[in-house]
Amino acid sequence: MNLASNAVLDRLAEPAMRAVRRLSKKSGETEHVYGEFRYKTKKTWKYERRILYKAEVTRIPTAIRRIIRALLSPT
Repeated sequence: MNLASNAVLDRLAEPAMRAVRRLSKKSGETEHVYGEFRYKTKKTWKYERRILYKAEVTRIPTAIRRIIRALLSPT
């Protein structure tokens, strides 16, 4: 299940985003940091759930990424 981004999820993942930004700045490469936390919505979930996330900084130029997507998409 994918979750829509919201302020709470963004805040919980921010330490990982800071770390991955530092790693990518140092290496000059695309970097990923994976993590998890527990989260429960105020209204819609009856219990806390384990949320897994990937914090990512990409260094692939946007144009190349679009070309790859175009090549992989059905014609």
